[in-house]
Amino acid sequence: MKKLLPVFLIFTVIIISGAEWMLIHEAYSFLENENLTEVKFTEKIIHLGEVNIDSCRYAEFEVKNTGDVPLIIKAAEPSCGCTIVKWDRHPIAPEQTSKINIRFEPFSIGKFSKSVLIYCNTKQEVYTLKFDGYVKE
Repeated sequence: MKKLLPVFLIFTVIIISGAEWMLIHEAYSFLENENLTEVKFTEKIIHLGEVNIDSCRYAEFEVKNTGDVPLIIKAAEPSCGCTIVKWDRHPIAPEQTSKINIRFEPFSIGKFSKSVLIYCNTKQEVYTLKFDGYVKE
């Protein structure tokens, strides 16, 4: 039984990864056919400075729809489990702004650099927002 556990875990990870890829591919494959808009981020990098290991730090990115059709943020994928992303799921009207909120909870001491991939109905499709800093005791 102990010999089967690693095989089972590897098999489970492969199945979950494949299913996630299929869902993401299906969710974004129709972007080519829909109305595309343009987006502008006030900042793409936020420096959080020093963060205590036993606390959370928040960052807020402002996004503006600079195109002619509603902007839809389809998904936001953080680079690790220490980051939670929240955003308004409603379409952003042309010339309107919205916020993408990041919650960072550090797990280790030292310098960090994290990112969040933002998927939109724009020609570029994916944007990278970054935040960094230093975790201290």
